[in-house]
Amino acid sequence: MGSSLLVATNDSSEKAKLTADFVGDGFGDQDEINQAIAALPLSGGRVDLAAGTYDIRRVPGMLGGVLVDRENVTLVGVGASTRLILAPEQNTNVVRGTASNFHACNFWIDGNSFNNPNPLPFEGNGIRVSGVPNPFTSVVSNVTVDGVIVCNANTLGFQLIGLNVRVVRSSYYLSSPHTTHDAFELGLGPGELCNNYTEIGGQIGYVLGSDTGEQINISNNLVRVVSGGTVTEAVIRPWPNKWGHIVTNNNIRADGGMVNMMLIVEGGESNVIIGNVFGGNDLRSRVRIASPSAVVTGNVFQYIDVELNTSTVWGSNLLLSSTTAAI
Repeated sequence: MGSSLLVATNDSSEKAKLTADFVGDGFGDQDEINQAIAALPLSGGRVDLAAGTYDIRRVPGMLGGVLVDRENVTLVGVGASTRLILAPEQNTNVVRGTASNFHACNFWIDGNSFNNPNPLPFEGNGIRVSGVPNPFTSVVSNVTVDGVIVCNANTLGFQLIGLNVRVVRSSYYLSSPHTTHDAFELGLGPGELCNNYTEIGGQIGYVLGSDTGEQINISNNLVRVVSGGTVTEAVIRPWPNKWGHIVTNNNIRADGGMVNMMLIVEGGESNVIIGNVFGGNDLRSRVRIASPSAVVTGNVFQYIDVELNTSTVWGSNLLLSSTTAAI
């Protein structure tokens, strides 16, 4: 086997099936994908997923369907025509990575949350990458998710915990009546959530955030909360009492939906919030900044109640300038 392997499935084109190294039958296609990952040379390599609909089921005793448990693996589809769909009653991650230097790009994940209601805590995601057994002591690094679309994951759409973790140019869709915790979450850091698109039509807690993360860049993202959509907590949330978050050039719109808080920054130091547009509606929303050391400048708040509180934290070096509030 070479350093680049092709996987196809039952409804892939005949040409793809003839040239593929592994061909699934449309039932439990994670087996063929995992066999391709295992067949890569020791130095790693690339697994290409042909266009087609891949039926993904939980591997017994494991925390996912597609398992990337070795370093230096790239998993690549051909865009939205490569679809990984979680079968009913699997209650697991569609893609679960536990190794460093993992790159996933250009495929679609359907978490099928309505038919997978009972995953283990934080193990019902579209894609999760973290070390095991403890992601904060067994730390992975250099993980990038690029151009991946996730819809209707039970717990989180994207969750990466490690050093130099990035989700870029990706999309998350949540439709009614689905509910979930978060769309995008990075842990530890440094990391990037950049140039992503999110459309919320169901109920979600957070959209863009970090978990015990520091030095996280949250930039150039577009979030729409459409009719029927609800953000119960906040669209953007840096983890409380952490430092070095850069929140810039994001466009957050409540386009008929309800948003409790657009942004919440609590504690921490050296957090920068610049050039964002927070567009609410007549249901109103809030921005809360309670940080001893933050720069907040050049933002637009439309139908937003802005709460500033530095009295309970040490230092109180908050700079608020050049901000437009449209009531």
